[in-house]
Amino acid sequence: MKSFTLIEMLISFVVLAILAGIIIISPNKGANIYSLKNASFELISQIDKARTFSLSNIKFNNLIFSGGWGINFNINNNFYIIFADINQNKYFDSNEKSETIYLVDNLSISELKVNSLPVNTLDIIFEPPSIDIYINGIQGNKAYVTIKNIDNNTETVTINAVGGIDY
Repeated sequence: MKSFTLIEMLISFVVLAILAGIIIISPNKGANIYSLKNASFELISQIDKARTFSLSNIKFNNLIFSGGWGINFNINNNFYIIFADINQNKYFDSNEKSETIYLVDNLSISELKVNSLPVNTLDIIFEPPSIDIYINGIQGNKAYVTIKNIDNNTETVTINAVGGIDY
């Protein structure tokens, strides 16, 4: 007669416990990656919104102004700001805030770059009528916004000098 020894039974139990742990943990990681990708798509949508507002001459607080619309980012924040550049200085000022967009599920802005150089603050302005792009006050720059989740996975959205968006 053949039978299982206690050691064989314990090893089988440990293997099953490890597999069960992997199955339980994996859906959470999948959800975290989904939230990260969703936040990247939302960011692209908000960048397009700022560009559309500039093209459409959308008013800010019922004020007609000739400046453009933009987005402000700060490193390690869990939000970014859509703003109207009413004073036309090509940078965000606190009185220009139109909307704050919050990242969800423990996401944060982990890295900002202009032309591959790290920065702490990033302002992207779309200035009418021809929609000139200003990145941190200068035309011809390229911007990178990286969002990180709790598992340290990242997604980077790139805005080129003519306003094209790469994901």
